[in-house]
Amino acid sequence: NVASLADVVAANRELADVELRWFGQEHFERALDADPTSPTYRSARERNQTAAEEGLSSALATTGAVALLAPTMDTAWPIDLVLGDPDVAAGYRLAAVAGATSVSVPAGRIEHLPVGVTLCAPAGHEGLILELAAFVERALAPLAPVAGAEVAQP
Repeated sequence: NVASLADVVAANRELADVELRWFGQEHFERALDADPTSPTYRSARERNQTAAEEGLSSALATTGAVALLAPTMDTAWPIDLVLGDPDVAAGYRLAAVAGATSVSVPAGRIEHLPVGVTLCAPAGHEGLILELAAFVERALAPLAPVAGAEVAQP
């Protein structure tokens, strides 16, 4: 019955001994406490959104492409209980900040760990992104291992 960020925070608090055993939820709580009507918040959001939109538009215009394709995330890394997760490049960030259309598609495995690719296009291009995602899934399907099967390493 989780329908909002407030629900996630509440559920985590109820199950803190399990869900918050190693890490907190300070980013979630800061997001809940943020005032989206404050001038500081609105200015930062507008600045980030404009930069991301211009970056996406520029990349597409420069290349003549209709969408960008990037790794969704780096491969998995060991958890560091002291320093937390590293700040790694993520293909979905541009779309998230710009308010663009995006989707992540499974792209196979690296040493038995799943990896994906993200397709990103300007807002309002959901149909295009879904068509491209279906194409990429079909193209990459031969690379995906069968569930439970061992992947042969070259």
